[in-house]
Amino acid sequence: MIQEKKEQAEMKRKVQEEELRENHPYFDKPLFIVGREHRFRNFCRVVVRARFNASKTDPVTGAVKNTKYHQLYDLVGLVTYLDWVMIIVTICSCISMMFESPFRRVMHAPTLQIAEYVFVIFMSIELNLKIMADGLFFTPTAVIRDFGGVMDIFIYLVSLIFLCWMPQNVPAKSGAQLLMVLRCLRPLRIFKLVPQMRKVVRELFSGFKEIFLVSILLLTLMLVFASFGVQLFAGKLAKCNDPHIIAREDCYGIFRINVSVSKNLNLKLRPGEKKPGFWVPRVWANPRNFNFDNVGNAMLALFEVLSLKGWVEVRDVIIHRVGPIHGIYIHVFVFLGCMIGLTLFVGVVIANFNENKWNAEDPVTTPLAAMSVVFTFIFVLEVTMKIIAMSPAGFWQSRRNRYDLLVTSLGVIWVILHFALAVTLKMLLLTVVVSMYKSFFIIVGMFLLLLCYAFAGVVLFGTVKYGENINRHANFSSAGKAITVLFRIVTGEDWNKIMHDCMVQPPFCTPDNNTYWKTDCGNYAGALMYFCSFYVIIAYIMLNLLVAIIVENFSLFYSTEEDQLLSYNDLRHFQIIWNMVDDKREGVIPTFRVKFLLRLLRGRLEVDLDKDKLLFKHMCYEMERLHNGGDVTFHDVLRSVDIRKSLQLEELLAREQLEYTIEEEVAKQTIRMWLKKCLKRIRATSSQQQLLSPTLSDRGGYRQDSTEAGKPQRKFGQWRLPSAPKPISHSVSSVNLRFGGRTTMKSVVCKMNPMSDVASCGSEVKKWWTRQLTVESDESGEDLLDI
Repeated sequence: MIQEKKEQAEMKRKVQEEELRENHPYFDKPLFIVGREHRFRNFCRVVVRARFNASKTDPVTGAVKNTKYHQLYDLVGLVTYLDWVMIIVTICSCISMMFESPFRRVMHAPTLQIAEYVFVIFMSIELNLKIMADGLFFTPTAVIRDFGGVMDIFIYLVSLIFLCWMPQNVPAKSGAQLLMVLRCLRPLRIFKLVPQMRKVVRELFSGFKEIFLVSILLLTLMLVFASFGVQLFAGKLAKCNDPHIIAREDCYGIFRINVSVSKNLNLKLRPGEKKPGFWVPRVWANPRNFNFDNVGNAMLALFEVLSLKGWVEVRDVIIHRVGPIHGIYIHVFVFLGCMIGLTLFVGVVIANFNENKWNAEDPVTTPLAAMSVVFTFIFVLEVTMKIIAMSPAGFWQSRRNRYDLLVTSLGVIWVILHFALAVTLKMLLLTVVVSMYKSFFIIVGMFLLLLCYAFAGVVLFGTVKYGENINRHANFSSAGKAITVLFRIVTGEDWNKIMHDCMVQPPFCTPDNNTYWKTDCGNYAGALMYFCSFYVIIAYIMLNLLVAIIVENFSLFYSTEEDQLLSYNDLRHFQIIWNMVDDKREGVIPTFRVKFLLRLLRGRLEVDLDKDKLLFKHMCYEMERLHNGGDVTFHDVLRSVDIRKSLQLEELLAREQLEYTIEEEVAKQTIRMWLKKCLKRIRATSSQQQLLSPTLSDRGGYRQDSTEAGKPQRKFGQWRLPSAPKPISHSVSSVNLRFGGRTTMKSVVCKMNPMSDVASCGSEVKKWWTRQLTVESDESGEDLLDI
């Protein structure tokens, strides 16, 4: 059903394109200059769309033949030659950016500028070719027709402006530094160039509406608790750094702090001698990482609590400085925000996960497994005899014997896994393999995002002074160390403390107004957006997509016989039936043989022709339509007979039938109400005309056809007994209102006013219909209308 709607929309789009080509001379002309069939444009099309295609087709049947290295050929033919070149250029440019740091900047390193020039030149050639071939705007295949095209143009413009400008001095928090941060989006070009990466982005945005609504719910909950927290704790969490001072009025002057060199070191002090220490000024201040003095700081503190990082510290400070009863505030927020709100967020991400299509490796057949067992037994016998003959020490002297022992041991392990623990371990291994394949592009997408954030972190926080968590092991001085820190943040390890270290401001650091690489201060707003966005995207969305993949495959392949969707026995039975139909062991069968395969299936995959005849016809039709009568693979048929697809089809058909029934009843009720209003209006108009103009009723009576007297007349589905002719002023029921009959509403109006001509009758009809359609719904009349 969905595929048919897509085909109808595609046909409609093609028809519209043909009409636009015929009626609009500038349609499908790149930049409104190059003609549709210009030779230069055709040349650009050939360059842009050229790709590797090693698939051979049968000249008789047209079926695609599988070659020996078809997997490698499919990988090479995944994208066009031009996109392969740009992928390689982008990767080389990203590798060059890995060597940049605050101490080795691209503005002052000619070797790093080479990759910058190469990237801009190649991307200029690519965009020019694509614009000449497909157009920039307002063409069917324009470069800027989706978000990916906009992102390509944006990355190109940022790189071009930076290359032309190449600022020598970049002040902190300036436009030049922002341009360098935007330049770090360059790895995202891979999302546009690789089709599977675009599919990952579509999966992320497929549930964006639901994710956005849940985010609004969580933000609203945080805003309510933040406002309440400001009322409770504003100004109450601060204290003096001198532990002997309680009141704020007394917190002034200086005091002495003793320095403890070591706990185990006992200094022998002379009488009157003090411990080593130094004098510091007294300061009345909030806790270092959080406060509730305003709504913004309160929401930041609650967001950190929402990630379950440092919430115990927040609770302990509140209990110590305000009171034990106020600890309930944090506990209630943790329960509502984390246990309910955050779980709902994760559930929405998993629910909106769209399952990718996957292809597992072909199963090992029984003869090959038997041969493997035989050879493994021979190898074991050989190794045993050598060990007995040479002794274990003599056997271990030869490297060839060690290699034999390794191969034999692996063979024994395979036999044990294949036979002794076949079902359970095979299901677990199949879950892992399929999950790794399906999550590969999501992992690559995570790495690309992590790479962009690492490059931006080097620009923003590359010279931040060491603090509580920023130290010589964890810092942003280079892209490699930044990746390490971000990977640590992915696991949630003290990410909020790293964020606060990157927020350090004067007087706790040394600022510099000329260049950002000479200051050791942080960026408060930049750190807030940087770390919060990274944690939400990676920890809450991307990681939960990986969880969704594993849960999906685990529920599909590894569960009990009672509640599993597709058991190992079902897969094995399908393999046996497939081998019976695919007698040539080619891995594909013609579509006309699918119906024979479906009839042979038993168990959960069985399609009962008596009960599920519609489902059987639907699957056969979909196979022929999707593959155009060609060959279908093992997994194409397996997906079509999956029990989940069957349930979805049955539910879809039942829902469509219910919707059709509801629409039919609504249409009937609408017609009944409309006819009742029409009848009531006609009667009201006739009564008013009878009171205002008695002669009109006489004329109307005179106009009555005397030949109709004595004939049975039907009134809206009810038959009236023959009666004498009556004037229309006394009864309007004598007028026959028929849909498609001879007596129409125009004749009724004209009979009411016989002095009017045809034009006036037409205007009267128009006015009458306008009144009927615009008047509000009145109470239904006493007469019942039968439909």
